[in-house]
Order: sequence, then C-alpha cells, then structure tokens
Amino acid sequence: MITLSVALVLGLSAAMISAMTVNGSSGRPVSADLMKDTLRSLLPEGGVSDVSGSGLSETHAPSARLVFDDGHGRSFVEVSVSRLPRSARHVSAECPLRSYSPYDHCVKKTVDGHHALVVNQSYVDPFEPEGAKQWSARLLSRDGVLVSVVQSDVSAEGAGRNLRSALPLTVEELSRIATSKDWEPVMAAVPQAPSPPEPPSTGRMTEREILRNLEKLIPGNLRIANQEGSRTGYADVTVDDGRGESLLTVSVQQWKPGRRELVPLFRNGKNLPGGGRIVTRTAPLQGHPDIVQWDVDVLYDDGRRVLISELNSSSFGTPVTRKAPVLSMEQIKSMALARVWRGD
Repeated sequence: MITLSVALVLGLSAAMISAMTVNGSSGRPVSADLMKDTLRSLLPEGGVSDVSGSGLSETHAPSARLVFDDGHGRSFVEVSVSRLPRSARHVSAECPLRSYSPYDHCVKKTVDGHHALVVNQSYVDPFEPEGAKQWSARLLSRDGVLVSVVQSDVSAEGAGRNLRSALPLTVEELSRIATSKDWEPVMAAVPQAPSPPEPPSTGRMTEREILRNLEKLIPGNLRIANQEGSRTGYADVTVDDGRGESLLTVSVQQWKPGRRELVPLFRNGKNLPGGGRIVTRTAPLQGHPDIVQWDVDVLYDDGRRVLISELNSSSFGTPVTRKAPVLSMEQIKSMALARVWRGD
C-alpha cells in the first residue's frame, strides 16, 4: 500500500517553537486571550460559546477554537498560526489530491500578489459525502507562515450526518478571517521553524515526468483520465477499458542504499538479474474491504525505488468500479521494471 501523507500541517511541534517568550509587533504577547479575541472579532453576527485557546509557547502554536451559531445551526471553528519549514510548505499551498479526497471542492488563489490562499469544502470523512462537512481556508505567506481556519459541522460529534446543507460560515467568510490583517502581529511573532531531519527518501521525478512516462507505458486501448500528482515523486491517473475505472499510482523515490526500514518490505521478494529486489502484493485496501489493491514494488541496489499500485476503484475509498483492476499484475510488473524510471 502506498503511504503518501496528504494531511495538512495545522500546527507546530515542540521542536518548531522557540523556547523563549515572543511578542507581536504591537507589543502584546501572543497569548490565548489575543487569539480568542481576534477570532471572535472577525466573526459575523451570531452566538459564540465554548471558547478556548493557546498562546505561543514552547509546546504549542497559537490557536483558538469556539462554537459559532448563526441562529440556524452550530459549527466548530478553529484557527491556528504556524511557520512551516520550507520542505513542508508546498503541501499546504496545494489542493488535496482527488484520489485521496474525491468529493472535495477546492480553489487555490493568490492574495496580495504572493500569498497562497487554499479554500476547500470537504468532509470530516473525505470518502463520505453525506457525512459531516469540514470547510477550511488556509493562507500561506511568502515566508512560510500558515494561517489555518477550519470549520466543522457540530453533527460530526453526533450521528455523523449533516444538520443543514451549508455550514454557518460561508467560504467567503472563512477566507476573510484567514486573510485578515489582524493576524499580522501573530504571524510576525511566530519564530522560524528549524529544518526538519533529512527524510529517508526523496522524490526522484516530477509529476510531469511520471505522467509522461505513464502515457508511454499504458496500453493504447485504455482511456487515461484524472491525471494528478505532487512534488514528492508521486503521480496517479485513472485508466478505463470501457468496463470501469481503476486508479493507477506511481511513486519514484531515492533511498540511501541499505536502509533497514525497507528490509521487511522486500523480505518475500525476488532478486533482479541486474541487482535489486522486486515484490508483488495483493490485499484489500485497509478500511475498505471491497477495494482490491495490487502493488509491484522494486528496489534497486543504488536505492532507487519504484512502487506502482492499482485499485479496482477510482480512488482510495470510493465504491468499487469493477471486480479486478484494469491492468493485470504482469502488466504493472512490466511497467514497474521499465527503464524510464531509472533516470538514465
């Protein structure tokens, strides 16, 4: 199973926060009261309850949360302000991948010429479009400060069904809160995030390169649609033979040779003639027993890893579209061993 983190960074870890008292440019400490007061002041007319918050400290990013009621229903609203390390910023500046959040309605905009604003209408469970809604507006500044405003349906704690067709705060109102100049003292106060530890692997191809290679390798009688990817050496498409779509994913990574965490993954594999290991896996998708996932995982001696997966569904959680994936295991094995992934 491919493990690709698309979870958004909404706060800072303790390692990312300076162990010293930091004040905003106004001179007022970035306290829980400042966060709560600022959030309340930016809300439209309505009832407010259950207000709590955290100031900037050694263990917390500044945040505030409350319940808002416009007279027709309630929602949870939370804001947090954090400074992201450079390597994590692109994740928060992009809309979620359709293969992981198939029912989202997401729009990315540019604010003031250089800030990225991502407004997303999603669900607490991204694969349950009849469930509780979760809408968000995230502003990522040019220097990596993230203002995240998230609104969730109160019904998420109850029956898991929406109490109304729309949440109390519109996406325009969420956007106004996220882009308010009132957060600037807080944004200025949040310290630089230290560089994270070096990851065990890095993406070795761009989204465009992977998709271009896939177009060469996928049989010509199949229809290719819904092409997408990320900057982390990952891309996916849906393929259709006329009898139902399959999601096809490709991850191309570069690991340091001999990494111990890869040993269990390839223990049951076979040696490759030119050096390296290949392993195939078939199993139900975790949490979705009707979805079948086929993997071909190749690890070369120089640390280059190519992982191709295929589902009998168009995403990681939507209903199955067919009994078995479109391409056979032998076909995706041939694709995974193709020279185009070696970069030479």
